[in-house]
Amino acid sequence: MFNRASNKALDEFSKSLAQDLVSRYEVGSESTAHNKKKNRKLGAALDDIYIKAMDFQREHNLGIYGKARLGNTFKWELKEMGFEDGFIDEATKGLLVSLNKA
Repeated sequence: MFNRASNKALDEFSKSLAQDLVSRYEVGSESTAHNKKKNRKLGAALDDIYIKAMDFQREHNLGIYGKARLGNTFKWELKEMGFEDGFIDEATKGLLVSLNKA
């Protein structure tokens, strides 16, 4: 179980994942990702984030609470950055699925 210090580290990691996404893919572009190049760029950015999350999961052996906290913090950070709700839900779902695979 994570203690308060670890919760802070988990939250910071979750926020860094969202920051990584926004640094690689412009907010608002998710709704206009109709061409192949934009779709590939978004897919690559999400894949990299999911791999980082799986590595974090393996290193820290997150339990159910830790995975939920990571996903929730990631979701709210994307929301604050201005991504659309549908995209946020799909990105968060992908993140949680990848954590469960790890």
